Amino acid sequence: MNMELAPMTLRTTGPRTPRYAVWDWTCPSLTQEAAWHAALRAIRAQEEGRTGGRVTWTVLDGRVVDTRRHEHGAALPAEDDDGFADWYARVEAAYGSGTPVLFYARDLARHDRDLFEVVLSAIGGSPGAFPLPRNRLDVEVFGGDYRRTPGGVHREYSVNRHFVLAGTKAMHMWPGDDWIPAGAERRQTTGFLPGVGEEHLSLPDPAAADASSRVLRASAGQVFAWVNGLWHIGETEGPAVGLNLASYMASFDADEAPFTLEATEEGRVTRDWVEAYRSYLDTPYGAPPGPDAALSAASAFGIEGAPPRTPAGEPPAKVVAVTHAPLLWCAEEDHVTVATHGRSARFAATVASWLAEVGRLPVGGSCEVPSGAAHRALAAWLVAGSAVAGA
Repeated sequence: MNMELAPMTLRTTGPRTPRYAVWDWTCPSLTQEAAWHAALRAIRAQEEGRTGGRVTWTVLDGRVVDTRRHEHGAALPAEDDDGFADWYARVEAAYGSGTPVLFYARDLARHDRDLFEVVLSAIGGSPGAFPLPRNRLDVEVFGGDYRRTPGGVHREYSVNRHFVLAGTKAMHMWPGDDWIPAGAERRQTTGFLPGVGEEHLSLPDPAAADASSRVLRASAGQVFAWVNGLWHIGETEGPAVGLNLASYMASFDADEAPFTLEATEEGRVTRDWVEAYRSYLDTPYGAPPGPDAALSAASAFGIEGAPPRTPAGEPPAKVVAVTHAPLLWCAEEDHVTVATHGRSARFAATVASWLAEVGRLPVGGSCEVPSGAAHRALAAWLVAGSAVAGA
């Protein structure tokens, strides 16, 4: 991709507790334009039957709009829109100023390689702020002026990082269950991913519940952070766009110690660490993943991304580091397993010292590719996987 893949810087500026916080963030490549483009790609994939189920929803004045472009077609984002603002202006023109509207899309990284690479490079620049999930990390976009999140007060299995890309949003937070009033109806549902749970509340007096909440506010350039199992509801204060990174854990229990990436500066991880993460991974599909699959998952922080744009081609003579995304590797006696952007491969053990050199490169730094066949094969694989570029 052409844009610079920047790291993310985070700084606590608002309220902070062990359960929730507001941070300032900076990442030039993570923009509302990038998120909206990915959302349009998800719409196209859904219309072409390539999503394995529904991944986008438009909610207009409290009603879910049919994804087929018949009635309320003006409420659906279109590829000829000039971004979020153009879509929102079209909705206002068709339905009147102030009509609540939400466009929501999920699983964005699987349908847009550019956003996948942007998000992964951003996370790679601040890995301590993003725990490794036990399931997956879903990339979602929320756009519109919808007053409150449709579905009401709810909680999920996910640790969330909600980046405000445009506008201003508020988040009502309720730690624990003691605040839930008598007469509230609790409804458990299944989330979008296998083995993932959500819970929703129907409140007899929402205004009274609001009075007991902690209200956080964030504008473009700020992020809401909160743990799994925390009751919450979002609220827009005018047109807004948010990108949410939802790292799914095994339950609502936020007291479990997070599993963090433990790699050297060169990207090397130990076999014991890989085995520990393999055991930690929640496995709703059955047997635990193999060690190579666990390393692949860690290299993408659990994000399932779109495949590489092209297969491995001719090996370059030199490589240049182009991303802050993790480049992980684990050395065995007879081979090295290398993982980046959610994919892994095995190479001869002789590549380890050169791989360490590549892992130490700052973005923009370069090094020569040794002439051996194993080194050349690894270099070609790294270029195809977006970890480096050929030079």
